[in-house]
Amino acid sequence: MILVTGGSGCLGRALCELLPDVWAPDSRELDLGNASPVYATVTSRRPSFIFHLGAMTDVDACQMDPERAARVNWLGTRAIASAAGELGIPLAYLSTDYVFDGRKNLYTESDRPDPVNAYGMTKLMGEREVLRVRGSFVIRTSWVFGPGGRNFLSGFLDQASEGKPLFAIVDQVSCPTYAPWLARELATLVERPIPSGLYHLAGQVGVSYFDFVKKGLELAGLRAELAPCERSELKRPAPRPAMSCLCSWAYGQVTGRAIPGWEQTLKEYVSWWKK
Repeated sequence: MILVTGGSGCLGRALCELLPDVWAPDSRELDLGNASPVYATVTSRRPSFIFHLGAMTDVDACQMDPERAARVNWLGTRAIASAAGELGIPLAYLSTDYVFDGRKNLYTESDRPDPVNAYGMTKLMGEREVLRVRGSFVIRTSWVFGPGGRNFLSGFLDQASEGKPLFAIVDQVSCPTYAPWLARELATLVERPIPSGLYHLAGQVGVSYFDFVKKGLELAGLRAELAPCERSELKRPAPRPAMSCLCSWAYGQVTGRAIPGWEQTLKEYVSWWKK
């Protein structure tokens, strides 16, 4: 049996569809904010592999309640990692581009993390717990979008179809990553075809929120009013890195598989959305 935390999100759903004999508990069955029961539950169920996708991902909520963010993203992850170590099973943990400060155009696995918000810091603390477990994987990704569940792109398309005016951030750049593609790559880890450790796995080539959304609207045939805005105009509680593009070259070299560009996967997603 394979444990998938965070199985209700678009990535979790896509991954669960690919795996046999999946246990994907909801927050009532496995509350990541309560570490002791998490450890006890996982060790008693004895999964053969763990995909830890569950997290407190609302960046502003993390900033306003850093203690809860730490309980879920750090201590909850530590409990999962401890259970994996106790059972002697592989663990794959989904992390984020937000572990970086955004002062570099392209980040590799050897770059030093320096988070600018509570979300990034607590995810980094989770990474460190996971990497202590022998045979574990930390997969950093960014801007995940795809069928099933709400994501940063689906809201724009839905509002545009209702004729609502929109605005998107023009001074934040990263690599949009397609959930079905990422799920397929994660599923291959069950057979462990690559060495364990830290990998970046995100769509090819960086793009701003504004340009990504604009292209999505064009592909969907939606003539919405889309205005650019800057991060500072939104006055959000949590700062975001301006540039957080992840270089997935190392993963491509190890697997021999190509990393798709965001325009290619965006077309696939919009085709699904239009149906």
